[in-house]
Amino acid sequence: MYSFNLGFDWNGIFFSAFFQGVGHQDWIPSGECSLWGPYNRPYDQVPKWIIGNYWTKDNRDAWLPVLTGYYRPFYSGYETTRYMLNAAYLRLKNLQLGWHLPTKWVKAIRMSDISIYLSGENLYTWSPVYKWSRDLDIVTAPNGSDSDISSDSVGDGHNYPSMRTFSLGLTLKF
Repeated sequence: MYSFNLGFDWNGIFFSAFFQGVGHQDWIPSGECSLWGPYNRPYDQVPKWIIGNYWTKDNRDAWLPVLTGYYRPFYSGYETTRYMLNAAYLRLKNLQLGWHLPTKWVKAIRMSDISIYLSGENLYTWSPVYKWSRDLDIVTAPNGSDSDISSDSVGDGHNYPSMRTFSLGLTLKF
């Protein structure tokens, strides 16, 4: 796990960015993961990444086996490292841009500082898993479901995604 900050303050304008992530994390999605499409349930939609990526007589080097429903290696007790994914991620956790009003304006109303800022939370997440599907919450997927909403821990990635939040703020210092 890692995190880092970037920031600057110049001529009354300030900026900061906070990044957080995991460098490498092995994850075998559960058999219930939507990533597998019809391998999970024969009536599920076929994700675009699966098309042309499953075994046929003309495609013998495919990563996935013959297209079939309820494929046993995707279910608990039958996992194989062949389908282990790197669930690393980098998330832009916070971004803030603001302006300190000029000192002469602030002193005129007997204050020490006034600043206005715009802040955003959970603005962007990158992961190698997203080349297959962006419909998974990669931050919680490898650890099971979100403990706040479920006691299930199968690791299928079907959790509420981190909410993207925007705030406009005003800081007054007397």
